[in-house]
Amino acid sequence: MIRFFVFGDLHYGELEDGERRVAELTARARAQKPDFIVSLGDLCPPEEKNRWIREALESVGVPVFHTVGNHDTDKHSLTELLDFLGLSQPYYSFSFGDVQFVVLNTCYLQKAGEILPLYGRNYKDRGDRPVRYPVIPPEELAWLDRELDKGAREGKSCVVFSHHSLVNDFPGRGLYNQAEVRALFQGRDVLLCMNGNDHGDDFRVVDGVPYYLVNSAAYMWCESIVPYRDALSVCVEIDGHELRITGMDSGYITKTPEDAGLHERTWNGVLVAPRTSSCRIVRNSSAQRGCHGTGS
Repeated sequence: MIRFFVFGDLHYGELEDGERRVAELTARARAQKPDFIVSLGDLCPPEEKNRWIREALESVGVPVFHTVGNHDTDKHSLTELLDFLGLSQPYYSFSFGDVQFVVLNTCYLQKAGEILPLYGRNYKDRGDRPVRYPVIPPEELAWLDRELDKGAREGKSCVVFSHHSLVNDFPGRGLYNQAEVRALFQGRDVLLCMNGNDHGDDFRVVDGVPYYLVNSAAYMWCESIVPYRDALSVCVEIDGHELRITGMDSGYITKTPEDAGLHERTWNGVLVAPRTSSCRIVRNSSAQRGCHGTGS
């Protein structure tokens, strides 16, 4: 069995209790005894004073794999971010047991025919030319195709991590060229795709592939910050033909989405709730794939 711990969108520095949330995540990960940890991006500003956060995660004693988030380069270049995270490439893959894990970088935009990495919130600069955001560049799509082929040749199933959703089609939220990515999954043994960014709780099965949104470890966003009581995360287990995601329930600290002006429990195309849902997915049987309840 493979067990891994996943969280995202900590946004350290935006809430006063960031240190508590880091301690909570590391303590929970240590208790769950995962084989590795995955951060889905928007961890913290990649500054020397925040290097302790990476070290805290590594103190659990298992490998930590990082994903590039759209806010990670608000004030720092992609090169600076990669150096901070200890990454040589912004997208990569690794294997554990008979599963191949692919970490995508979705943090690019296309403007005037040119694809650029996100920097300084340049995705907000519309100007007189339309911006397509977020996108995955052609070279990364070609790399993903090769990685999926490689995994298939080696008899490995695949799990995909990304910051942006590959199924949320709400404008400016999910990947702009998500259909191209999903097309590459057809005929491949993709067990699960997990993403962050949307600060919500969502599970979908599209063309037989499960897509799970990992809620923020910090807050929901509705024109203002609505902090969660707990640092949300999930524990994922791949056990033979069964995949289990154990989530958790939380609550709000000082105000609710209604207090922030949101009177429907959806935002940017996903469900708004202070939780990460628990799911049980049975492989090779779409009729049995599903999501139920919440964890403890």
